[in-house]
Amino acid sequence: MKTQRSTFQAPQMALDFSFQQPGRVSVNSTASKVTDNDEDQLPGAPKRSAAAELSDMVVDDRVLSQGITTWRNLVDFAIRTGHTELYESEDGRQGLRRPGFRYAPISRLPERAPEYVKDVLAGQLAARLEKLKVQLSSGRLTADDEFKVQISLEGSTFQVSVYEGRKLDSNWSFKLMDLPRTPGLPDADEAAQIAFIARKVKRLQREGRIAGGTPNLIGKAVLRGVCSVLGEATK
Repeated sequence: MKTQRSTFQAPQMALDFSFQQPGRVSVNSTASKVTDNDEDQLPGAPKRSAAAELSDMVVDDRVLSQGITTWRNLVDFAIRTGHTELYESEDGRQGLRRPGFRYAPISRLPERAPEYVKDVLAGQLAARLEKLKVQLSSGRLTADDEFKVQISLEGSTFQVSVYEGRKLDSNWSFKLMDLPRTPGLPDADEAAQIAFIARKVKRLQREGRIAGGTPNLIGKAVLRGVCSVLGEATK
């Protein structure tokens, strides 16, 4: 398959599941990088969404028989036909295949395509959780010597309770789709999500809504709780 940039401009589009601007790529052939130098500083987001970038990239697909189309359309088709597993391929790229299969019709995704795959799958999961009206809670998870957290899932919204000892110190919430997703491997997603939660904790500390604790450790505990309740919800 051959890939080239189209001349039209597409409109900007808004869990388990740092690249450069892609040039010419084959279907079988770094956005923002999160740093913790300042936990309270938002990472520089790409100017355009992954969806918009893929909408601008034309590919001649001869594997999934889609012909000349955009990378966004090709990835959407692959997901609809059950190709939902990202895996580490060659040259630092990722491929997309059906879970449990070794063969991958797309073994080299464009650099921001993994982010788009995660966005689509997260959106599908959020819609399913809302439809099922899921309600689950984790146990209390230790963040540090003084603080523990508990996560409750209501639909696709996580309610976070922070405890100092046995005393409830703070309540706040965020949605599944609020968690950042990166073009990278799972470790990159985890780091970005912990940093996202830690920034929220720091803001609450400045407002006096959380008495203390280490934001990064609280962030790690919150993410463990999120993974726990999502695991239960998707059994």
